Amino acid sequence: MGTYFINPYKNYYEKLNTNTNIINECNNLISSATTSQQIIDSLNSKLVDSRWKELGYQELVSNSIPGISTEIQTIMNNLTDGLLSVCTISINELLPLLIKLKEEDEKFEGLKCDLANLKAPERYDKKGNETQSYRDYISQESSLKSAINDSEKLCIQYQKEIDNIVNNIKSLDSSIQETNTSAYATTSTSGISVVSTSNLDNLVKINYNGINYNVVNTKIPVVEYSEYVQKNRMYQNAGALGGQCMIASQIYARDLLRGTYSSKEDFINMKGSPATRINEKVRSQSKDEVLSYVYNEIQEGHPVVLQVTQKRSNEGLRHLVTVVGFKENVTSYSQLTSENILVLDNVDGKIQTLSERNRELYNQGGNGYYALGPTENFLAKEVNTVTYNA
Repeated sequence: MGTYFINPYKNYYEKLNTNTNIINECNNLISSATTSQQIIDSLNSKLVDSRWKELGYQELVSNSIPGISTEIQTIMNNLTDGLLSVCTISINELLPLLIKLKEEDEKFEGLKCDLANLKAPERYDKKGNETQSYRDYISQESSLKSAINDSEKLCIQYQKEIDNIVNNIKSLDSSIQETNTSAYATTSTSGISVVSTSNLDNLVKINYNGINYNVVNTKIPVVEYSEYVQKNRMYQNAGALGGQCMIASQIYARDLLRGTYSSKEDFINMKGSPATRINEKVRSQSKDEVLSYVYNEIQEGHPVVLQVTQKRSNEGLRHLVTVVGFKENVTSYSQLTSENILVLDNVDGKIQTLSERNRELYNQGGNGYYALGPTENFLAKEVNTVTYNA
């Protein structure tokens, strides 16, 4: 699994790499519209020259044909000024950067693998002198670390450049969106408008408090699961979980991924702890490193357990929640904040932003910020290949 060549970048690449002829197709469409315009103009001139007197002549000449002509001209303008520009930028600027990101991310992963496989030889010989092989090892280790650092910087740079181009494409016309809003199927659930679309494999959109969020597209829809745990009072304030926010947040993540509904008894008397499945831990003194992990996992469609706290001490200090998404305008982990991270909070089982309970990432006792995600084994054996009944 790549570190930087992830969704939405993978999605952009897959769409564009298989449609490199879209500029030609767009030009063909413009040519067809131009031909249609010429046919209409020719027909209009023949009607006038022939001085037709049949019923409907005035309607044809004054309204119908000019109206069609105007519509075709509008289509041509949109194609030329909008679609052609988008296609040209996408193929000539965006796709080459996506290819660079893909190749650099593969290089980055390879360098990390090389470093992990690098074994240190004995440092000293029998006489107590430092060996040449050890000095070579140190030199090689230093070279690999430097190459990894340079490669990572390039990946981040390519991501930023891609984000800028995507934003430029969106700004060409306010009607240009990543998804087609006319295709949305919208329902209202507990005050949250659920917007489902087939254009995003790992994410779906919901509208929460008037704002669109991208949330994980799990086997059980996030909103539906939130309703379930609230209805069955499987949250801390209902007395179901005691103080086990760690276990509860892992159960939430596991259920969403597997497509199973744990019972209230399961929450109280745990059988088969989810900690064996949702325990891929990232711990770091760097908040950015943890946020990067959270962002990448959500983009892959995986809910994440996150250690947080809140400034109001009367609610306690350390707490863990299940991250399920973020605002749709977030395009990088560096943009993630308490205001735009959406979670399923086991205090009440509700979907909300971190900021609504004044929560923020927490470095408990200086031991580091951390997050937990699904293990590769869990995803491969229990999520991707097995169908569960609710």
